[in-house]
Amino acid sequence: INICDTSVCTGCAMCASVCRKNAITMVESPEGFLYPYIDVDKCVECHECEKKCPAILCAVRNPESDFYMGWHKDKDVLLSSSSGGIFTAIADYIFDNGGVVFGVVRDPEINRVYHTYTECRDNLDPFRLSKYYQSEVGEIYKTIASFLKKGRLVLFTGSACQIVGLYSYLNNKRFENLITMDVLCHGVASKKVIDSYIESQEKRYHKKISNLFFRTKEEKNGWCRGEGAKMKLEFADGTSHLSEGPYDTYMLGFNNNFFLRESCYKCKYCGTERVADITVADYWRCNDNRIPEEQMRLGVSLILTNSVKGKEILSHIEKDCVIYSINPKDAIPGNRALSKPQIRPVVRDTFFQQMDKYGYRGAIERQFKKRFLKYNLKCFIRKVIPKRVVARILKNP
Repeated sequence: INICDTSVCTGCAMCASVCRKNAITMVESPEGFLYPYIDVDKCVECHECEKKCPAILCAVRNPESDFYMGWHKDKDVLLSSSSGGIFTAIADYIFDNGGVVFGVVRDPEINRVYHTYTECRDNLDPFRLSKYYQSEVGEIYKTIASFLKKGRLVLFTGSACQIVGLYSYLNNKRFENLITMDVLCHGVASKKVIDSYIESQEKRYHKKISNLFFRTKEEKNGWCRGEGAKMKLEFADGTSHLSEGPYDTYMLGFNNNFFLRESCYKCKYCGTERVADITVADYWRCNDNRIPEEQMRLGVSLILTNSVKGKEILSHIEKDCVIYSINPKDAIPGNRALSKPQIRPVVRDTFFQQMDKYGYRGAIERQFKKRFLKYNLKCFIRKVIPKRVVARILKNP
């Protein structure tokens, strides 16, 4: 049985969840992405996996979205969030109504990201912040189904393809007590890329990395339309390092689409007709006089309400957030996924082979030779010439 072509498989794991004989497991490919593997000895050829595969079926989309920008009123929430803290506001509403929140957390010891749930706001912190590689779904669809059948209010957050996977598992029955929220997706990387990136950074700094954060709001610029966000490495000796945005090797590779999952280049869920009740993202390139200067440092979210439930949720969180209606034309140019998938670069054909041969940093630097030549020269000058001398030279060229 061939469920779907691997080039369009999103790794949503619906097929593994729906198999009554446990004949399907998600297995890591040489590139580090998870794909379904079928044990033919267990398979009874019921074809349930094919009948429900989202990569084969056409997803039901919500016809029209309303666009908003917004942010949480609590500064502590903003500083612990990647953008405007809207996820926290929605999660708090779910908890206030006796519900369960499903989302993605990261285990820094093994660099694993996976879906899990919490019933308590005190445990919400690991669910915040962006994780720029694909989460393992595991048995989460089954767990959600059990909570829904008990009548519990459920919030499920993930990428659009994971939300469609959940809908398919539930036979496309739209439970009134289920709220879905997709995080607008650039595309997903694999754990293998993250492992290789961390290894290369440990070699560079000669230190063990204990944790990493893909985006932080530290330093004076903070969020600043995303331009101020930096990768942060925390080392086992208690020190840390904030990368210079244009030179962080991970974000360079990610933003240039070097190592996204193959299906991301053909994503069926791009556009303004969304599959979830709510879509959240960073409000990239925002330029609105209603946003205070300080808020540009703290973060601003883009919010799309895509269904009646989505609109109701937004009305419930307005007491905790500042929300403004915006014109879609102001948001779409800064968020490519609202119009079309990412472009597949030629280097995608060979990037993983280069990574295996030269390591992650070596593979990236081969694509940006001039940039890193200038950067290394700048680092050398900083190292050998005192700052006061450099300042004097710049002042008196």
